[in-house]
Amino acid sequence: MVAFLLFLILVVLLYATGLLPGVIKVIAGVLAIALVLFAAGLFGWPLVIGGCVAALVVAGAGVWLTFSIASKQGQESESDRQRRIDISHAELKQMRDEKEAAKQRAIQEQVSITNSIGKK
Repeated sequence: MVAFLLFLILVVLLYATGLLPGVIKVIAGVLAIALVLFAAGLFGWPLVIGGCVAALVVAGAGVWLTFSIASKQGQESESDRQRRIDISHAELKQMRDEKEAAKQRAIQEQVSITNSIGKK
């Protein structure tokens, strides 16, 4: 019965997270139905239905926890991304300012050279 519940939990989690490719979804679904029918023959329908409900509750809790943790991490990484973007923008602005200052110095040097040539 424990293996039956673990397999059902695994199938539900894999279906919910979308990690199963198309053909394997069908195979896993057929195996899950076969296990339900086999377990019903061995243990009776009330126990199997209770096990299915328990498996769905555990799997649902796992999916909910996974998505809630992932959304929290996504929010944290979004603020980190925004901080990195702000730092990058500040660095780009500083580089543009330095280039502009270098151009201005070059222009001033040219003007001073031209003025010194013109005074001779």
